[in-house]
Amino acid sequence: MDEIRVWLSYVALIVLPLVITFWLCFHLLIGLWRKLGAPAGYSFAAIAMALVAWLVVLRLDDLMGADLGTNPALHIGGVVIYAGSLWFGRILRRQLDFRTFAGITELQGSEKTENLIRHGAFGLVRHPRYLAVLIGTVGWSMVCNHLGIYGVTVASAVAFFLVIQIEEAELRSRFGAAYEEYQKDVPQLLPSSASLKRFLRETL
Repeated sequence: MDEIRVWLSYVALIVLPLVITFWLCFHLLIGLWRKLGAPAGYSFAAIAMALVAWLVVLRLDDLMGADLGTNPALHIGGVVIYAGSLWFGRILRRQLDFRTFAGITELQGSEKTENLIRHGAFGLVRHPRYLAVLIGTVGWSMVCNHLGIYGVTVASAVAFFLVIQIEEAELRSRFGAAYEEYQKDVPQLLPSSASLKRFLRETL
């Protein structure tokens, strides 16, 4: 069990920084990528991710932090939470085609052809992709139970909050009053009781 937790921790320590790097590269320079084209944006992100991966691998054991031990109840809870994130992610993927899920329509500035989605996962919160990742990260961290993984989870939450603020401003510029109305009706990242009831009614 301890060896499994170590390898799962390695996966988290490598993958999470790559996810953060991708979305920061994507949104911080969205205007530039729309001018230069999607291939330039994805190429830049790939180079940045490769650099981050190299730096992480160099300090992997240091980043791991203290092993907080085996805790069956914690691990089982983590598996349940992670399974919940997979279920939610599956619902989300049903609503998005590959181009939208990968951000290609955003890079191309396809505001004239892309509709604002307000039902299903997008009726629960305005940024369900980030919510799915964060839920899964929390569950994964509970299974790993290493101090460094909890630290990366907190860093991920902070990074996603920053990305969301950038994305919100961009979405307001693309959809205008329709997005402002959406902001009033649906919470940003943490579901409300009303949005949760609506989501469960639509999906169950």
